[in-house]
Amino acid sequence: MDLRCMKFELSVYAKELNYHKVSFPFGVLYLCDNFFISEIFSEIHLNEDKIFKIVETLVDYYGKNAKVCYISNRVNSYSSTPQLWVKALEENDIFSSGAIVYYSLSGLMNFEIENYICPKEMRSFNTLSAAIEWVKNKTCVSEN
Repeated sequence: MDLRCMKFELSVYAKELNYHKVSFPFGVLYLCDNFFISEIFSEIHLNEDKIFKIVETLVDYYGKNAKVCYISNRVNSYSSTPQLWVKALEENDIFSSGAIVYYSLSGLMNFEIENYICPKEMRSFNTLSAAIEWVKNKTCVSEN
């Protein structure tokens, strides 16, 4: 892992924020009050089943009508199909905006593709801290 990579649980924010940790065989979600952070494990492909499991978990936790911000903290290399996220969001419109934390040039290039496809506001960051500060200043409203 690159020394610049910062996993959420190793960050100062893990001590400052209230969160609920949800572990899957393919990664971890950290559900904070009005946003969540995902850290997907290395070499995973987020297929339709995994994406819908994530969205189902978010709806169960935050509520069907919630609008939450998300942070994809890409500390590991993995793949997904952006069109599957669009499909999942058409069925459960829970995301208000998103932040992608990238730690490599390929991560930035992936963000550019995802940003083009995704109908939601997205921003890229090269540190987890900057992404968290951005979503904390957004109006991300939860039912929970």
